[in-house]
Amino acid sequence: MKGSKGLLTFWGILLIVVAVLYALLGSLILIGQKETIIPDYNGQVTLIVIVAYAVALLALLGGIGCIFKNVLVAKIAGIIFAIWGLYSLISAQLVGEPFNIFVCLEMLLGVAIFATAITIKEDKSSKKNI
Repeated sequence: MKGSKGLLTFWGILLIVVAVLYALLGSLILIGQKETIIPDYNGQVTLIVIVAYAVALLALLGGIGCIFKNVLVAKIAGIIFAIWGLYSLISAQLVGEPFNIFVCLEMLLGVAIFATAITIKEDKSSKKNI
């Protein structure tokens, strides 16, 4: 489907924007701006930086896969972001932290990518490239 492939490209661009935001977050924490960005997390700075860069790398790879219409990569990236977002939202509610709209949008982006990717049928030639 032509429209679904165009939509997959749009989701890929959004994933690259998410990657840039997470990389920026990790970089700002590394240069010492952690007090203004994430208050009260002084003991967990290393973990936050590692998670921020890991999410940025995953989002970048998923975004590139979506832009190049690699359906398998799009499905995997979508399901990982959907599960990660759902886990983050549930754990935040159990611990008593406030609702995070960015994590909710990330989860919805993962669901949208996965839903778009399952509507596209893979060609026989695309399986040879994997």
